[in-house]
Amino acid sequence: MLRTSFLFVLFLLSSCGREPLYHSQSYVFGTLVDISIYGESDEHARQIADHIQQSFQSLHNRLHA
Repeated sequence: MLRTSFLFVLFLLSSCGREPLYHSQSYVFGTLVDISIYGESDEHARQIADHIQQSFQSLHNRLHA
């Protein structure tokens, strides 16, 4: 258990300071939203970011006065 925790922390620290592999921006909720995704292929990261942006836009549309 301790070894697994140590390896997990080591993995997290190894990603510190690295540039994001995928970066996306959109304007929603009246502000600029930045999405950075690490550890995924560009295509998969783009799909994830698109899904997040669609979810945010849906919330904005439902909750905006």
